Formats: sequence, C-alpha cells, structure tokens
Amino acid sequence: MKKNILYLALLALIFIISFNMCCQAVPMVKSGAWTWFNYPVAIHYKGKYDRTYYGFVGVDGGIRVSSYDHKQKVNVSTFELGKFEVDDHNNPAVQVLDDGNIIVFYSRHNKDNNLRYRITTIAEDISTLGPEQILESPTGKVTYAQAVVYQERIVVFYRVSDRYWAIRISENSGKIWGDEKKFLDLGEGQKAYIKISQRMNPDVHYAVDIIISGHPDNDSDNNIYYAYLWLDNGEIRIPEGYIDNINTLKKPLTQNQLMKAYEWRENEAKVRIWDVYSLKNKPALAFSKIDSQEEHSYYYAIYNPDKNKFDVSYITSAGGTISDEREISFSGGMSFIKEKDNWNIIYISREINGKWEIEEWRTPDNGINWMSRPITKNSYLDNVRPMSVVDSHPSLEVLWMHGAYQHYTEYITEINGNN
Repeated sequence: MKKNILYLALLALIFIISFNMCCQAVPMVKSGAWTWFNYPVAIHYKGKYDRTYYGFVGVDGGIRVSSYDHKQKVNVSTFELGKFEVDDHNNPAVQVLDDGNIIVFYSRHNKDNNLRYRITTIAEDISTLGPEQILESPTGKVTYAQAVVYQERIVVFYRVSDRYWAIRISENSGKIWGDEKKFLDLGEGQKAYIKISQRMNPDVHYAVDIIISGHPDNDSDNNIYYAYLWLDNGEIRIPEGYIDNINTLKKPLTQNQLMKAYEWRENEAKVRIWDVYSLKNKPALAFSKIDSQEEHSYYYAIYNPDKNKFDVSYITSAGGTISDEREISFSGGMSFIKEKDNWNIIYISREINGKWEIEEWRTPDNGINWMSRPITKNSYLDNVRPMSVVDSHPSLEVLWMHGAYQHYTEYITEINGNN
C-alpha cells in the first residue's frame, strides 16, 4: 500500500515538474473549422521531409489541406480540394499511404452520394494532389469519412442516408476500389455515429478501435458500443471473440453483436462519443454527458480484462454547449493523444470563466486520478474541438479551433496548434 502511495506521489511530482509551463498557441491557418467525425484530421509523417498534414473547412466553404514543415516551421503548402456550402462536417480525412503519398477523402454533408478523394502524384507533396475521383454510393447521400491504411490496403468508413455506415476497400493504394458494403445499422430511426482510431503500436495485428453511439438529441438508443477491426486479415471482433469479416461481410453489424461499453438508462443524461484509443489491447474511450444545454461533463472509460467490462470514471466539468439551442450536445471536445507508447493523455476543451480553453489531462492509474495543465488560458475568444495529431511530432501534438463558433454552418475560427 505504501509503495502504491509513493508511486502515485512520484508520478504527480514528475507531472508537476515536467508540465508546469503553459504551451504557446501557434496560429496555423487564419480560416478553418472541422467536425470530429472525420479521421484523421491531422497526421504526422517523416520521410524525405518531416511534416504534419491536416485538413479543414474555411469560413468560405473551401475544403482544404495544409502541410506544416517541422524543419522550416511554416506551412509549406495549402491545397483547395473543392468549395461547397459552409459546413464544418465537410472537412477532409487525411492519410499517408505506404509509399509516402497522401490520400485525402472528403464529402458534403448529406448533399449528394459522392465520397470524393485525391491522391498525390509526388510523395509527401500535397501541391501534387491529383484530380478529384468519386466513389458513388448506390444507396444514399453520404457524409463523414474515416480512413485507415495497412500496407496497400485502405479501408474508408462513411455514413449513408443519415443512418447506416458503409465501407469501401482498396487493396492497391486507391487505384481500384471494391463495391460499397454496409458496415453498421443500428435500426430504423437511429442516426448512428462512429469514431475510429488506428492503433499506433500493434502487437500482432494492425488493429482499428471503433466506438458507436446514436445522436443524443434524437435517438432512443444512446448506449456506447465497442468493437475492433484487424486490418491485416479483416476480422471484426469484440473482446469476447470474432463477429464477422470485412472481406466477406454480407450484412451490416447491429448493436446485438457489439460490446456495450457504456449502458445508458432512461432518465439519465444523454451521452456523446468523442474519441477512442488503445495501447496493448487495452482500449479507452472518451465521452461527454449532456445534463442540459448549460451543463456538460467529461468521462473516461477503459477496458478491464479481468471483469470483461469498461470501467467508467469522471474527468471534469465541461461547461455548456459551444453552440446554441440548435445543437445542445456540442461540448468543447476531447481527443486522446495519438502516440505509439501513450494513451493516458486527453486534450480537452472546457468552459472556464465564460471562455472555452484547451487543457491537457493525464491519468497515471487508468482514470482513478487526474492531473491537468493549461494549453491556453485567459483567452479573449474560444478554443474548441482539439484534434490530436496522429503519430505527432513533439513540437505539434494537438490542433484546435480558435475564434467564434455558433453552429456547424456559422463560425469564424482559425486553426491553432501547441508548441
């Protein structure tokens, strides 16, 4: 017992010494916004260059991707993928292929059936993004894009008809695509949301963690479900075992096949999923509870293999919605750090003295205790929707929106990063 207390005290001391300085916020682009249901929003890759690639939607509706060079310490290129309605749902997902080329997926928000993508013709150079190509859904209008890569295999997830999720698979880095497959359907009247995250430190299989829930404002099923995908062989699994395989998937998954990570009960506060990440087969997820328009709170859940369940713990108060009565469940946002050897850090946006600030929260003991430090403070404008950079460079681990946010179609925000 004394050893445990000393251990926790030592961890706390190290945390205080190492993190007593507030990070400097660095403006990245002057006009940008995003939703958190596209993945990855930002990814770091070191090859010929050492760069972070990130996508966003401008206040003019322009869908863009930028590359930040860590040696030159500047954005070296910005490419406009297209320009549609002003809607932060339209931000792109940015991935790096096995050969260093960049692939970018993007769509409009339930306006047409087209999942769009472009691929660079020169590795690591987004100024060479090629012509727009289209994966047309045969069944409905699409939104969101979440993409993962394993060698030459690409799997892209997207939502169709404002209800179910589908996937497309390419086995040759995007040259040829398979037909659309329905991946998930929570049932009539349910607007399913998925958040995925590719594990950075696989032991045997290259796994992707998946959390699923309904819309907190509208859906009757507000449980949080969990599954994971082995990218190398296509198996879809939960901790208890095998469910199906994306290579031979004939019908969409339903909630009855998934693990219930958080059980919502009627008359309790609705929940909204934010992020998931896993290290050494131990997934953790971040979500918010919506008590009212003015009162949200942040929670953490980590898988306990001894109990075969997720242990849920409270992190901190979040403030209210960053929007208005049209979107009462829009908390400031949460994002796990996306590093190879770390998953106990969450970047959080929460209301402090009437403004939303970015903070780093860390747990040394799987959510029992938490310590925090500010990344922004005493801000004149709000700082919301932190997005961790996948496999980040030490000088740029998280990006966020800074400015005035009213609604997903009404925002005047720029993109900032930590340094």
